[in-house]
Amino acid sequence: MPYTAYPKAVDVAHHGLQPLPTSLPLVDFARAGPYRSSRFTTVLATELTKDQLLQMAWMIATGFVSR
Repeated sequence: MPYTAYPKAVDVAHHGLQPLPTSLPLVDFARAGPYRSSRFTTVLATELTKDQLLQMAWMIATGFVSR
């Protein structure tokens, strides 16, 4: 989440799970355009096949395990 503040090394008490803010700012896709890849597109999870959903679940789980 690029628009939220992350704790720094000196913020020892703020490491670990943090509550989300009550509201997040809206994304300005036009302003973010230069930083987005044109090679990849966003696909809704409802449009994925069962095999693709399983692959996505494994990818997300691997990310949690490695962190």
